Amino acid sequence: MTERLAEILEETCQESGAPAVAGIVVTHDAVVTQAAVGVRRLGHDMPVTIESRFHTGSNAKAMTATVCASMVHRGLLRWDTTPLE
Repeated sequence: MTERLAEILEETCQESGAPAVAGIVVTHDAVVTQAAVGVRRLGHDMPVTIESRFHTGSNAKAMTATVCASMVHRGLLRWDTTPLE
């Protein structure tokens, strides 16, 4: 499965022009697989690893909103829940 994830990430890297891409597949209780492909910087040959740090830009807001929506769906939060709650 890790090889297939790496293939998908490699295609994504090539199509997007990004120097590197990383991905992970998880279930509710375990990491199924993870992979990272590409280089740390365009024009250089140092590869990324699953330990490499990636700048996520403003994606954290969208990911947080998705997690919150999932929790609302499961009844763990309400749409009007405040951060302090």
